Parts: sequence; C-alpha cells; structure tokens
Amino acid sequence: MCGDGRAAIDTNGRLMPCVLGRDFDAGNVRESALAALLTGDRWVEVVDAIPG
Repeated sequence: MCGDGRAAIDTNGRLMPCVLGRDFDAGNVRESALAALLTGDRWVEVVDAIPG
C-alpha cells in the first residue's frame, strides 16, 4: 500500500511512498513543495514501480 494514500519524508527531506520504500525517491521537500511532488510525474512513476 506504499504510495496509496500515504507517503514518508526522511530527515533529509526525501519523499518516499512509505517508510519501507527508501529505494523509491520521489524528490525532496527542501527543494520543491510537497503538493507539487505528490502531483508530479515522478510520484506516479515511483508508485507504479512498486512491486505487488
């Protein structure tokens, strides 16, 4: 369920689909607004790349 109604941000500002999805980097909230990241193409790519 990573990325489906949930997201995680690490201490460096990296956005991930969930805490277990550290290999799926969707951007950085220190560089871009969270709303822009969650509605961007990269977020869709990351969520689609999650197996299962």
